[in-house]
Amino acid sequence: MPGHKRGAGCPWQFSKVFGKEVMRNDTTELPPLDNLQCATGVLQEAQALCAAAWGAQQSFFLVNGTTVGTQAAVWSLVSGPEDKVLLQRNAHKSGIASLIISGASPVFLAPAYDDELQTAVSVTAAGVAAAFAEHPGIAVVLITRPTYEGHCADVAAIAAVCRAHGAALVVDEAHGAHLAFGCGLTPRPALEMGADIVVQSVHKTLSALTQASLLHVAKGACARVSADRIQSCLNLLQTSSPSYVLMASLDAARAQVTASGGEGSGVGGGAGGPVAGGPVARAARLAMNAAAAIAALPGLSVFGTEGYGATQDPTRLTVVVRGLGLSGFTAKQLLYDAHGLAPELASPNAVSFIVSVGNTQRDLDRVVAAFARLSTEHAARAERSAPSFPQETAPCLLPSALLVSVPVVAPRVVFRAAQEKVPLALAVGRVAAELVCPYPPGIPVLLPGECVGADAAAYVAAVRAVGCRVAGLDAQGRVSVLAIDPRGGTPN
Repeated sequence: MPGHKRGAGCPWQFSKVFGKEVMRNDTTELPPLDNLQCATGVLQEAQALCAAAWGAQQSFFLVNGTTVGTQAAVWSLVSGPEDKVLLQRNAHKSGIASLIISGASPVFLAPAYDDELQTAVSVTAAGVAAAFAEHPGIAVVLITRPTYEGHCADVAAIAAVCRAHGAALVVDEAHGAHLAFGCGLTPRPALEMGADIVVQSVHKTLSALTQASLLHVAKGACARVSADRIQSCLNLLQTSSPSYVLMASLDAARAQVTASGGEGSGVGGGAGGPVAGGPVARAARLAMNAAAAIAALPGLSVFGTEGYGATQDPTRLTVVVRGLGLSGFTAKQLLYDAHGLAPELASPNAVSFIVSVGNTQRDLDRVVAAFARLSTEHAARAERSAPSFPQETAPCLLPSALLVSVPVVAPRVVFRAAQEKVPLALAVGRVAAELVCPYPPGIPVLLPGECVGADAAAYVAAVRAVGCRVAGLDAQGRVSVLAIDPRGGTPN
């Protein structure tokens, strides 16, 4: 295996687009190539080099994305329903999956909400402390950092709260694999700031192939963390036939950002550490220079431009277009249609770009020129109808207005129970079986196991009316609920 025999049987449809070299290097666990599930050779060496580069005690290659790393991290830290996991309401769906896999009991924490962007940002240390006060015995805290818009939670402060309560801190740093290589730029990587386990999508902000990610165990991780337990969980969750092409891309991405030794940043440091003037630092400078140019244009501002402090990823370019009388969705379409630019994300008031090691000055010049044209064409409007959600859809009506909440039925029980789809209006009082989340603002209105309230149903109806996409509803606007309520009895 593989059956194509190192490309000899490569389908012409594939070779026409990609050539035969991909398949020529697509191999399996031959003796010289080691075995990811019990690495003792070249894969062990490659993972050790990643640990040194990112400043971890131990690093694991992931070929199923950060998703599998988050699931394995949480599963490795809990034993079942008696263990509580604190996670933010706007966690990636892999966080919910980790609850279903592990059987742990969730406690949900509302993120902060940014009025300028009209979207969720990060959780706070004060919120985490409040959750511990209200729900003693939390074993694991899972946070997402950075957000899509580049906002970074204060990991050091949150880690201090976790240590005080004997809990492990897992950071889904899918969008932050590059932070260790910025040579002094802030914010700092989570591994440096007290996280116990960090999972990163090296394919998102560095140069590995899609699906290629890393799980890091921090130096000095809390006693709850077991690298052997993590390996066992990964062996159950990941494929037993990992792609050597993906793993090679992880090794190469590491080599790219640590070439020439480097001066160190307090993370990897020394030989093989971050390079002053290296590709990540160059990307950050490109983004910051573009941010300054765009922020000077009439009607435009850039989120986090003020000094690019410790809470904002400097490589994430989030441009607020509200002052042009445009929504982020309209601006995204205009940028694509007229300039061939594809923003990573649109929100009610802004569009976001990821500036990475693959970008050049010419790329950023095109972005600045496109926004200059938007500013010229729209800033001079006599009347600006700055887009906004109607007042009745304000976040205060969300269940997440409760800082801390727990579902009435555990997600694992929900996953195994019989379900049915009903119109949203008829779901009030029933137990939600799926995550229901409007984009934007990206804060779930309902999570599996929560009771559907009248306010939540009204919120979803309102945001759908103004054009929001709502994940978790089918084409007819129906939501999945439990067919029989495990709390007792059948629904009305």
